[in-house]
Amino acid sequence: MKQVLLTAAALGLLMATDVSFAQEELNERADRKITGQYYRPHTASMYRRSAAYNAQTLNYYGRRYSQVPKETAQEHTSEIRRNVTAAQKETAKLKHEAKNSKQIDQHLKVIEGHQAKAIALIEKMEKVETDGKKLAEYSSQVSQELHAAEAENDKLKKLLGVGELEPPASKPAK
Repeated sequence: MKQVLLTAAALGLLMATDVSFAQEELNERADRKITGQYYRPHTASMYRRSAAYNAQTLNYYGRRYSQVPKETAQEHTSEIRRNVTAAQKETAKLKHEAKNSKQIDQHLKVIEGHQAKAIALIEKMEKVETDGKKLAEYSSQVSQELHAAEAENDKLKKLLGVGELEPPASKPAK
């Protein structure tokens, strides 16, 4: 009886260690070396936020002007595309880990879906070029898709045990 209890306790400890070790390993890898080889959740956030800010700016211009200068529209549209594409590349780094985790895979699919919708909207923006009303409409939708992707990324960061960014240290006023 004593041997059965010891074996059961050892097996339980081994299983608990495996689960916690796997979670630790995942957490460590999620917030890990910032070599660019692995998923960098805060970097992905930065790309999406930058794209969203450019979309909001273009939305502002499009709501106020019937025609947005071509250079302005192209500048913001190309930045939106560049940042969404960079976020897609960053997110794709999680595909390997998603194979081993249904939860990661679910979050990844949602993020990828929102990013794909944003790219489709960017293509529409590029076709309308300077039409303020259309640029405002599409850029608003792009912004919504990126915010939804970022909300999902926040859930993913929580799952992975990735901490929040800390605000910069404030300096005392002189």
